[in-house]
Amino acid sequence: MWIRGLARHRAAMVGTVLLSMIALASVIGPIVVQYDAERPDLERILQPPSGQHLFGTDELGRDVMTRTLSGGRVSLIVGVLAMSLALVTGILLGSLAGYFHRLDNFVMRLTDGAQAFPPIVVLIVLGSLVGTDISTVILVIGALRWMNVTRLVRASFLQLRVKEFVEAARAMGASDARIIVKHILPNSLGPIVVAGTLGIAGAILAESTLSFLGFGVQPQVPTWGNMLRSAQDQLYRAPWTAVFPGLFIFLTVTSINFLGDGLRDVLDPRRKNVNALP
Repeated sequence: MWIRGLARHRAAMVGTVLLSMIALASVIGPIVVQYDAERPDLERILQPPSGQHLFGTDELGRDVMTRTLSGGRVSLIVGVLAMSLALVTGILLGSLAGYFHRLDNFVMRLTDGAQAFPPIVVLIVLGSLVGTDISTVILVIGALRWMNVTRLVRASFLQLRVKEFVEAARAMGASDARIIVKHILPNSLGPIVVAGTLGIAGAILAESTLSFLGFGVQPQVPTWGNMLRSAQDQLYRAPWTAVFPGLFIFLTVTSINFLGDGLRDVLDPRRKNVNALP
């Protein structure tokens, strides 16, 4: 069972534990701590880390730990929802291209065209045109991350559609939709799960980049990218305002990549799992 294999993968376990801790802290932390993530306190501007403020305060006297944890909640939500949108789009287009030969050329040319545009440039242009609320950022990032999923799903469908179990289902009168959903798609979940997991890390980085450049989530909403953008002016006077959100981005992306690598090793039988526990 793949869960048992994942449990024996060192890197995957480290990533799972670390990601779970970050997610739990991001959900519970802002509720437990006594500070408001958005309320300024002009008497506590740029205080260094202390027992009262573990991560220090920012240029408006707001508690950096509270804002970091609140930003984690927003960044994780954006990453998961944006990649979910990309997965739905990629699975739909990839299955159509891989199963129906007459649609293959059209879908792949569409995919090639979408991949030809530099993602960061498109993100900035779309972000500046359609607004900077969270739902818009999710749609923009999700709309630019479906191409690799489409290619993976198409490749799996091209291999599986000629297998005996598909021919048997077709001979028994199963419709194309039933063959796709019930027979081929479940056997293609391995690469889809891996791509989706690794894609969440990419979506979080995309949101952080957009927010850092001023084209992401609105500045008053705490996200890791917004915090890094605000920390530019006091980077030398108060480095803690940039260190902690940057550290959380690094830990989150690294833990997701560790988990994705573990899933790839477990779900792909051709890969030798060199990280398995004895």
